[in-house]
Amino acid sequence: MVQGIGRSIVESITRPAMSGGKRKFGLPSCARCDGDKYRRSTLDAISSKNVDDIVLTFDEGSLPACSAVLRMCSPVFERMFASQMLEARQKRVAVSVATRDDFQVFYNLLMPGDLRTDEITLHNVDALLILSHYYEVHFVKLACEDFLLQGHVTTERLLQAHKYDLKRQYLRCVKELAKPAKPMTRNEMENISKASPDMLVDLAFEMRVQLNNEY
Repeated sequence: MVQGIGRSIVESITRPAMSGGKRKFGLPSCARCDGDKYRRSTLDAISSKNVDDIVLTFDEGSLPACSAVLRMCSPVFERMFASQMLEARQKRVAVSVATRDDFQVFYNLLMPGDLRTDEITLHNVDALLILSHYYEVHFVKLACEDFLLQGHVTTERLLQAHKYDLKRQYLRCVKELAKPAKPMTRNEMENISKASPDMLVDLAFEMRVQLNNEY
């Protein structure tokens, strides 16, 4: 179990509340009127109390981090530290699924306060999705899907949605790509078939539904 200052700092992260039908990620009610101020004060508290107790290593360098934050947000990190794996004992964890810069953004999103979705961009959303899926951080994964739902539909986005189990994005892509106005190339169809024949079935069924609705 995570104890001490780490728990008191990050315990609010994993309690998303609902307000007006919208998801609120961990911001206490007393601070919702000023999320940025609360977030800054929390980051200052983490820094001032020097709770960074591990080092994350990348091909481009390293990044100090607080294991309590990682454990509270990620079941993968929790299992790693709870089982006293070599990385936990050495206080050094190699990260091979992302660059240092991308992980820094991911780590920032784990901090207490309003989830800063403005930090998710077209430039980093793919990397953040990989990280949130790999480390099983559901609220960041949902935020990535929310971002992708506002973007263009392509076969690549369909494949991505299927791979990372983004149900809303997957259904959206299937419906859009099944439209007669969006014919797919043979190469695109082959890529979909290689990834999962079930996707072709979903597309074919949706095409049939749309054709039936026209007549």
